[in-house]
Amino acid sequence: MSLLVIILVTLVILVMKVEKFTAIFIGVSKNSVRLIPYIERDGIETMSDIEKYYYQVYPGAEDKSFSNKFMDTLNFFYEFVPKEYIGEIYFPSQNDWKPPEIGQIWYPIWFQGGPKSKCGSTSARNLYPPNNWLNYENKFGFQDNTLLETLHTVDDNPYYTVFGLWTYYTKGSGVWINLGKTVKSVNKIHALYLLGLDVNDIAGLIMSSSFMINNSPLELTVSDLVKRIYPSIKDLKNSCIALVREILEFTENGGNKVLEGDELERMYLIDRVNNSADWDGYITMLARSKGYQTVQFSVQANGNGGWAHEIVYVGVTPLVKARESEWHSWSQLKPKIRIADPHDLCYNKECTFTPGKVSRVVCDSQGISDISNCSKPDKYK
Repeated sequence: MSLLVIILVTLVILVMKVEKFTAIFIGVSKNSVRLIPYIERDGIETMSDIEKYYYQVYPGAEDKSFSNKFMDTLNFFYEFVPKEYIGEIYFPSQNDWKPPEIGQIWYPIWFQGGPKSKCGSTSARNLYPPNNWLNYENKFGFQDNTLLETLHTVDDNPYYTVFGLWTYYTKGSGVWINLGKTVKSVNKIHALYLLGLDVNDIAGLIMSSSFMINNSPLELTVSDLVKRIYPSIKDLKNSCIALVREILEFTENGGNKVLEGDELERMYLIDRVNNSADWDGYITMLARSKGYQTVQFSVQANGNGGWAHEIVYVGVTPLVKARESEWHSWSQLKPKIRIADPHDLCYNKECTFTPGKVSRVVCDSQGISDISNCSKPDKYK
């Protein structure tokens, strides 16, 4: 994804206490392009304030045990979380595009802000070892109908067409989406394979790809990168076939090996091929035609040099989203976006989306009730 794309965060939810607030508002300030939880108070400066904030994000949490241990399970932080808790944010662009270390707080490409931002940055805890990125606890994805915390950001851009609702898995956002029937893929090449394409079909898509792989050590087209990886194979089709086979083999068996030196550099470049939007339309339309609501990419190459667990919601019509404010599929997502008690996900409530110039999700903080026939999860996702 290009550095020129304006990074805006939209689907972030803050459940307000009744005596001060009555709803959750997600939108932009009239005086800036910041898309952050709207708080009409002096701000959050202490750990005590952090606790109050998370009580507001998670209705019912004040009746449960809350501790720093709970916060240590989160992998998403709004910009106003004090540095004393999260520390300095790591920006790959300032570190030769080296991926963050495991557990390091960093800045994925579609998060709001950036190293030059005057309003701070939302941030995430890196879940992927930079020399063994397939060693990720959720590599095989979450099961059908899981209620999962996610973050969607405005992805209007002039560079490619957006298909469906793209989100990050962000434990700590307070925005819950039901996955429905889901494809549990590791990356985009793997998704194409799981959806029924053979190696030759996928190689053909790569050959026709024109999108640049940006925000990484190299800014090359996918085909140029393939030529660099396989210099001894002169035929582009055969190079792409070799690439697909190697990605699928690595996806299946690569999580048990720590990579070093030239092997690390080579496999990292191979994996970056997944960071292309050229096949998004093919993946999403094919998944929808097979009856899926979502596609997961659990170890997806991210534009800022690292990886992210991405989920795209495809069970809507129309699928093409030219502009956020003009998309007619938001109403179909209404039953899927919820607020919930993370200690017991059976207790949740539907949210609504109000289309307009400013994307807005509104949830009443009251009235969360037990959903009948809900299977209680073993652990908080």
